[in-house]
Amino acid sequence: MCLAQLRYLIDQNPEKNCRGLLSYFENEISKWPSAKIVRSHEADPLSEVLNQFKNNECNPLIEKARYASLMWKMRNSAVHEFRRPGMGFPMSEDDSTPYYHQMSYNNKQSTRELFIPAEVISSLVKKSATRLRTVCETLGKNPYDSFDWGSSWFSD
Repeated sequence: MCLAQLRYLIDQNPEKNCRGLLSYFENEISKWPSAKIVRSHEADPLSEVLNQFKNNECNPLIEKARYASLMWKMRNSAVHEFRRPGMGFPMSEDDSTPYYHQMSYNNKQSTRELFIPAEVISSLVKKSATRLRTVCETLGKNPYDSFDWGSSWFSD
């Protein structure tokens, strides 16, 4: 769960009844050291922590801020817009995990920006492929049996 992105979503949706969640964010983010990279595993709450704040209005925002949703957003931005979402950029020698960095712009506003290194994506893809292969071998399934093969690029 990306705390900073959930904070931005709540800011963009002030009509939502997420005051308790907003107070939680303010408290948690204020603990982050300034001018230091903060790793996602150090900063982001587990889903269980957010259960106390779930309601019909906050749930869609919480789902959007999950890393699975953010990775899909990142994929879409890369494929369709040829860019990364957000304003995060590489600042660390250690690209093994997502991280936040503080950023100020126009000498006015300071934000916490999420950066997900390409190495994280590559690692997830490799692990997923290895696990999929193990499952297919264990079940005796050939994933190619699920596809209709032919010259046409279009399926019904």
